[in-house]
Amino acid sequence: MSSENLSQILQQLRDIHLPHPVGFWPLAPGWYVLLALGVGLFAVLGLWAVKRWLAARPKKHALKELAALRTQLREPGKEQLVLVELSSLIRRYALVMFGHDAVASLHGQCWLAFLDKTGQTTAFTQGEGQVLASAPYQRQKLKTPEPLFNCVKNWIEKAR
Repeated sequence: MSSENLSQILQQLRDIHLPHPVGFWPLAPGWYVLLALGVGLFAVLGLWAVKRWLAARPKKHALKELAALRTQLREPGKEQLVLVELSSLIRRYALVMFGHDAVASLHGQCWLAFLDKTGQTTAFTQGEGQVLASAPYQRQKLKTPEPLFNCVKNWIEKAR
């Protein structure tokens, strides 16, 4: 081979062509699986947070209403009305938490026993909560209303 032939052959050679760089998209299948798991986890956590928030709403509302009743008790001549409202508040909260079938027909000592059972206490059948059985129906005056309010507050926080 002559140098002329060799130069002609070398001129026919082409430069090395590199493949195109690997793009970001489309993703590999593993990334799609990871993305689906992440979206699923986010959805489950979101649903859990919403459910927890919705479950806490009645308790927050009841405690807010209890605080309003406590301030209303300071006004003279409002004791009987506050007792009736307090009895109504605890019954409405029980209806929300335990349902109509479990609460609606209860009255008197059965109502107080239900409150003790669900609040894990004896303050309603044996303590200051006894007044709630007759408060809506009879005029009563509390010497010290604070223990009753604390009893109702503890029940609202513990009722299950």
